[in-house]
Amino acid sequence: MEIVTILAIIVGPIAAVLITRFIDNLRIRKERKLDILRALMKTRQARLAADHVAALNLVELEFYGIKSVIDRYKDYIGHLSSPRPTEDEQERYFSQRNDLFVTLLFEIGKYLKYSFDKHDLQRQGYVPQGWGDDYNTQQQNAVLINDILAGRSQLPVSVSSTNTYQA
Repeated sequence: MEIVTILAIIVGPIAAVLITRFIDNLRIRKERKLDILRALMKTRQARLAADHVAALNLVELEFYGIKSVIDRYKDYIGHLSSPRPTEDEQERYFSQRNDLFVTLLFEIGKYLKYSFDKHDLQRQGYVPQGWGDDYNTQQQNAVLINDILAGRSQLPVSVSSTNTYQA
């Protein structure tokens, strides 16, 4: 009986620490998966955001071995990596891209025990129009500056004869 007591005194705390570490590791792994879902949800209307791209690049690592998620991830990444379509095919192409992304979000949510509606995932989510306008302006400015620096365009300059100086 004394040997059992001594073993319990020694093994008990070690087992408790190991069980606690195991539970902590499970919690941390789930939290990393939730971080990916949060990032993809918060940037679902801003897919060029750095957080969005970073979260996408972690899906394969954090959901390793989860076939339903990895298959949807591969479908979406395959589409993202495909050549840009002709102008006639763009509407269908971007619609399919959106469907694949929503399906990936849905599968990640399902795995993490969220019951999202695919249509809600597509329709809901907000990005201000001003952000889109700012992004487009920045893109246009970058193209213009690149064209000027590459010598493909000139910087338009005009001289005004109006004197606005008053004494």
